[in-house]
Amino acid sequence: MFSRESIPMSLRKDSSELAYQNAKIAGQLRNLHDEDVLHTFKHFVVIENRYPYDSAYQKCHMLIPARVVSAYEELRWYERRELRKIIDGHFVQANYDQIVENTYATRSVKNVWHIHLLKFKSNRRDFII
Repeated sequence: MFSRESIPMSLRKDSSELAYQNAKIAGQLRNLHDEDVLHTFKHFVVIENRYPYDSAYQKCHMLIPARVVSAYEELRWYERRELRKIIDGHFVQANYDQIVENTYATRSVKNVWHIHLLKFKSNRRDFII
């Protein structure tokens, strides 16, 4: 099991990252396609991130293809077209502040391609230059 001193750096609070790492070790992670769906598109669904990036974000959802795809390159042309429309469309633009895709090397869930849909905490301060 992980201890507070050995947890990797992430966008999660230490307590959330510790819970996530320990759940991975214990084999308690669910397949992303088994998570409750918050919003449905034709070829994609939005799900809650069970282990959110809660150090900076108040809303942490994930956009995943409705079918199992492990890499962006596996998306069909019509799925890529819909993905672009989702990202540029009202749903994402009105509900989220950032879209994050981790590189394959840093993704902890490698069997399901996904992007993170994130909304900053309300106490966020922008950098002033």
